[in-house]
Amino acid sequence: MALLLPLSAPSDEVDISMISVTYGNVPRTHCARNVLTLFNVLEKELAWRRQAGKPEGYHVLQTSLPIVALGAEHPLEGEDLAADYFCGEDGLQNVYKAYPHFSPAKDWPKLFEDAGDVAVETVDATAGFTPSKHPAHHEMLRFLRENPENSIIIVAMGPFTGLRPYLAQHGFNHVISTHPIIKPSQVSSHPSAQSYFEQQIKPHVEAGSHLALWTSFFIMATFDQITSLQVTEKEPELSLHDPLTIWYAMTRDQGVWESTAKPEDLRVETTGEWTRGMHVVDKRNRKIADDGSTPTGVSSEAADNILGDDMGWLNPNKGNRINRLVKSPGVDVFREHWIQRVFG
Repeated sequence: MALLLPLSAPSDEVDISMISVTYGNVPRTHCARNVLTLFNVLEKELAWRRQAGKPEGYHVLQTSLPIVALGAEHPLEGEDLAADYFCGEDGLQNVYKAYPHFSPAKDWPKLFEDAGDVAVETVDATAGFTPSKHPAHHEMLRFLRENPENSIIIVAMGPFTGLRPYLAQHGFNHVISTHPIIKPSQVSSHPSAQSYFEQQIKPHVEAGSHLALWTSFFIMATFDQITSLQVTEKEPELSLHDPLTIWYAMTRDQGVWESTAKPEDLRVETTGEWTRGMHVVDKRNRKIADDGSTPTGVSSEAADNILGDDMGWLNPNKGNRINRLVKSPGVDVFREHWIQRVFG
């Protein structure tokens, strides 16, 4: 759902240079197959639209030809966490079994086999992408070297493992994360109800849209999965974290988003038995070290020796400084925008 938003945009609005796939709730191979399937579906969709005399749209898809590269396959440390398969074994409610004709050829992994210093091979342009034979972080760092400063935005949807080489050199500058942080809010979840999606997508399915057929399968199956887990009979809502992140990346300069007054030191719990992966902030009413210009602060020279601050929460030179979004243009605005862009 997230990739469809920029791919369907006008060519003067955004350019997609690279798509990196990594492990997450499902193995990396499943994620990569899903991306290739998406391009197959879109190729069939545009052919159908041309034949039906409909506007094709998807200008970015037809002009960007982004690199698709394989990212991390395992965590940097420790054992792999068990995938929860909430969205099926393929991450898309097993849509590959329902519509196998959309899937890539079985030998698709050969597209990404290591070729050493051999240049990236370009497939037929109708495929919509260029497979890379180099690790995703190598391609990412290459793009950063070859392009002007502040011209690249990295959108992280899933584990940050594949971004570690970039983060080690550049920190979180120009990285937009999909993770909902601290507490549920309008900007972190953007819930959309099952009835809305069903009403909006059904006409496109009935008209013969390959894209609507494919997406409606895993969207509606996800709603069914949520319903099966709920205690009450409340209509299920789908939190659109990933598409929302792309929307922000594409509209961040339009003055319709609000972030926290100042960057926050957000950290991720990595060792807890019950809280592993949880975002953490320091909510204590403690003075933060500064440059000594304010009478209430702690001098930065003494920051490394603050009693009881072994983790550096009070040290301005440690931890992270993240701008957290707290307000978006609105739930209704976004879901209507997504439907219109994706299905026309």
